[in-house]
Amino acid sequence: MKKKGFLKKHVNSIKIEKESVNTEDQIRLTQLSHGSGCGCKLSPSELGSILAQAFPEGEKPEEYPNLIIGNETRDDAAVYDLGSGEMLVSTTDFFTPIVDDPYQYGRIAAANALSDVWAMGGRPIMALAILGWPVEEIDPSVARPIVAGARDLCRGIGIPLAGGHSIDSKEPFFGLVVNGLVTRENLRTNAGAKSGDLIFLTKALGTGLLTTAEKHGTLRSEDKGLAVKIMGQLNDVGFDLAGIEGVHALTDVTGFGLAGHLLEMCDAAGLKAELNWNALQLPTDLARYVSVGALAKGLKNNWTSYGQRISTVVEPVRSILCDPQTGGGLLVAVSPDSADEVRFVLREHGLTDFLDPIAVLQAADESDITIRVKGHEKVPRIHSFFGLDAAEENRVNAESNIFNKDVSNTENNKIPSFNASCTPPEPSDASIPELFKMMRAFFRDLWRFRKEIKVQNKWIKKYAEKKGLKPNPHWMMNVNLRLWLVESEEVFGERYCPCFEPSDDPVLNRDLVCPCKFIDQDIAEKGTCHCGLFGRGDLTDKEFKDAEDRLMKEYRVNLKEQRNMIDTTGIPTDPFRGLKIPDAYHLSKRALMLKGAPVDIYVERDFEAVNIKAWAKYKGINIAIVPEGRGFKVTLGGLKSN
Repeated sequence: MKKKGFLKKHVNSIKIEKESVNTEDQIRLTQLSHGSGCGCKLSPSELGSILAQAFPEGEKPEEYPNLIIGNETRDDAAVYDLGSGEMLVSTTDFFTPIVDDPYQYGRIAAANALSDVWAMGGRPIMALAILGWPVEEIDPSVARPIVAGARDLCRGIGIPLAGGHSIDSKEPFFGLVVNGLVTRENLRTNAGAKSGDLIFLTKALGTGLLTTAEKHGTLRSEDKGLAVKIMGQLNDVGFDLAGIEGVHALTDVTGFGLAGHLLEMCDAAGLKAELNWNALQLPTDLARYVSVGALAKGLKNNWTSYGQRISTVVEPVRSILCDPQTGGGLLVAVSPDSADEVRFVLREHGLTDFLDPIAVLQAADESDITIRVKGHEKVPRIHSFFGLDAAEENRVNAESNIFNKDVSNTENNKIPSFNASCTPPEPSDASIPELFKMMRAFFRDLWRFRKEIKVQNKWIKKYAEKKGLKPNPHWMMNVNLRLWLVESEEVFGERYCPCFEPSDDPVLNRDLVCPCKFIDQDIAEKGTCHCGLFGRGDLTDKEFKDAEDRLMKEYRVNLKEQRNMIDTTGIPTDPFRGLKIPDAYHLSKRALMLKGAPVDIYVERDFEAVNIKAWAKYKGINIAIVPEGRGFKVTLGGLKSN
């Protein structure tokens, strides 16, 4: 094993030469850009599209014999053989402000750029600065501590910040070009991993969530400084890890999130990964920040780009795995035989919290799933603003909740006979007038959409025969489900599953089109698909009825009322889809039917309000939507429509 590298003595001696600049009464840098840190990177799919057009076959070594690493594997840096026994490692990295303190912003940007060289097993030798500054809006003097922060960090590891380039730009950004050297023996890429390798991660996750919470003003006082500590930690351990023969691959975790960079490592080597959720280090209760919408702009872009390649997970697991990291840790792929050597090096660098592997790599198969996540099943599921750029005024402080009190303790506010099921309730569950209203609406729609129902019947019959499934034999349930499908096509333009409204996630929405992507999972677990439209071919009528009873038990929830609003919060989510059961769309329709107009409904997420608005427009019902707490108050049947 390689002994501790020379960089260690320099890193241990780093002293901050300048106190952090207090900008509380000055300029908040994070408010001057649409994104922040590595969260402002182009998404993996966007970058892939650009590179595919610019370099259809990559920059191949045969075209440039001395170019050892180009862009073909999306590695951390380019590597060029100097012919002297050493190779040049060259990289550039810059981003918009991730923190408000200019000095810390400079240090973090420098540490992030230097990481690319260490991730290749190299040692930095020189850096150049890249600065974009809105000179007409911010005095150039504010940029001085940014450059000073980067300069001091570079000095601390013994390299010069030797120059750079600056431009006048609409948003501030800063970063470095870094050059380094590496021997062929020490060179590591993201493409060398092997089946059976263990994956170590050298830092905690969550910098995107924490910095976004601070930007929105929802960061708890006890969590202040956590992100800066993580982002400012140097990844110099990569130089020593690369000296271990059994370390096959290295890469750092940045804007594509843990899942995105693990996918790149798998793709480059033709592998898949089993990720252990319980082995990940989280610096604080990140679920709190997921639940209040502290999601970086790049988070949804990440999920949209690669979410279909990750096994089913729900919030907050999804957002944490896709959270864009600035100055994230190193992913280390190592043979099990060399794992103890890796642990020794990690201890030498003080990384004692990261001695357990987070994943194991396996040979790829024909499955579309590349990363299977285990150990997350008991994580409490939460709602979130996933992928929503919710207006700041609709967000709630992390210490509060929607109505400034615990909405889960509202037993006295339940509406006794108000149910929300996909089918008319049992007489014992509803008053006679309520039941009459629902049955009248049911038969009116049955006549109105009789032709459309026949169209649904045709594809349902063909699909059932092709898959060896059995359509639901119960007339009332069968017809009601077809009505839901017809209305979904009328309102949303797609035949979404009768039990779920469309979300803000286009990948999930494609999977929700009936027959949905989850049908095999549902039938394997329950005997029928979630809505009960299809069941196993050998299912008896009684077993179909049992499945319907199970569904009705899920959907017949007594609603809560807060401030004279129907409250749709606190509803359980489906483990496969991460969506509410029942969703706000269905609950709103039932509220209007049973309570009459006007009716006020509280929804948490803006796509829920958009779905209700689409239905109201289709039905010709007036609707008004106004911000309320961290969500929206929707009034159906009022005088004004928006």
